Amino acid sequence: MRRIAMTLAHSIRKAKKWAMSESLRWAWKIVKNQITAKVVGVTFGNRQQALNRLCNYEPRRVVFTTRRESDNPYDSNAIAINVTVIGKGTVHIGYLPKDVAQILAPLLDKNLHPTILSWEILGEETKGIKLSMELVTGISRANQIHTATMKQPTALIAIR
Repeated sequence: MRRIAMTLAHSIRKAKKWAMSESLRWAWKIVKNQITAKVVGVTFGNRQQALNRLCNYEPRRVVFTTRRESDNPYDSNAIAINVTVIGKGTVHIGYLPKDVAQILAPLLDKNLHPTILSWEILGEETKGIKLSMELVTGISRANQIHTATMKQPTALIAIR
């Protein structure tokens, strides 16, 4: 856990230009708690259709994964979010926001991926998705792919 906190502190320091002590304080907060982020780029291509279909599946069949895209022309720290419905296939649904990706990218470069704990579909006409993640240490990449639990506030999910 200390290794993750130090890696995070260095990336925070570089990204925010903060003193190392302040960066370490924030890094430990991130390591000890969950990170919540709204996925960006969900209106591109057929991603809205994918989000609409996602509402139709049981949460235990849905798996979210992160994938580093260091060769992305718009953001060298880009972290793609893919969703797999077990037995159906995988689709790319968007990216972590730039400020979150800038901090987490060094961890993914060291093969330390966040575990997606929960997800929530937002909006009615135009859908969005919010993910809650946790940094897990000492677990291989294959073991970190967990089925997420889905929060189902009825006001946020509209299946048409």
